Amino acid sequence: MKAAAITGPRQAALLDKPDLQARGNLVVVEVQAAPMCTEYKAYREGHPSQSLGHEAAGRVVAVAQPGPVQVGDQVAVMPQYSCGRCALCVAGDYIHCQHLLDTGEIGGTATYA
Repeated sequence: MKAAAITGPRQAALLDKPDLQARGNLVVVEVQAAPMCTEYKAYREGHPSQSLGHEAAGRVVAVAQPGPVQVGDQVAVMPQYSCGRCALCVAGDYIHCQHLLDTGEIGGTATYA
């Protein structure tokens, strides 16, 4: 896959990255729209990054196991990776999860990819 990266002040590039794989309860989403949040500040100021974007909307293209989300579903990608099991997640308050997943283990959070 291609991923956007900041390489210097007002400089960007597209990088080749390995395709992500669905595993556990995590799915792979083909991003169709990703808002620009604070990434523009990093771009303007030249803060190098190879993992841009943390919110998106798109279509599920791969699932690792049967669950409530299926290939072809339209979904919104949350700005963090919640555990999905704690009381806050079960109540739908994913944004307040106290047990966030380590995104390094899953290949990062780049929704500009």
